[in-house]
Amino acid sequence: MTLQKAVISLNTLLETGISATAMLQSFCARSLRVEFLTPTPFPLKDYLHYLEPNNTEKTPLYFRHIQLFDENILLSEAWNVYRADYLAPEAQSLLEKSTIPFGAAIGKDFFRRQPLKSRYLNDNPHSTGHSENFVLEHHALLRRQQDHKIFSIVLERYSAEAAHLCYRASST
Repeated sequence: MTLQKAVISLNTLLETGISATAMLQSFCARSLRVEFLTPTPFPLKDYLHYLEPNNTEKTPLYFRHIQLFDENILLSEAWNVYRADYLAPEAQSLLEKSTIPFGAAIGKDFFRRQPLKSRYLNDNPHSTGHSENFVLEHHALLRRQQDHKIFSIVLERYSAEAAHLCYRASST
């Protein structure tokens, strides 16, 4: 199996609109582990207008910057900006007080991903630079199933290990 085939397979799954967290979890025998990163500026500022549909509305936005691991294997890094007022109180509490992955805290049946953009990254996924370990980047909107309102913008970067894991699981 080549890395290219694995990355294409992962990208194809992400383009279907399913929860990225649920998809990754389905390939792992253990629960995904979350590590919070020091907050950095949200790299997709041009997308923030999706969360405030009219210019007069100023809604508080919340931010998460995390990495997901399968035990000690880095699978992805994600930035989520979201509107807590569009979420159930239980989901808000989980996002504030736990290390549960974003998609798991919200519930995979609550939302649908709307992919905006994807791009292939580093040609050398085995380099030692931390951010250079990512091979695929996705930008997406998360919409509530009930009324299709956008409640989150996400930027996700996936490692070569995530791509290989996805490819092996989908090939069996």
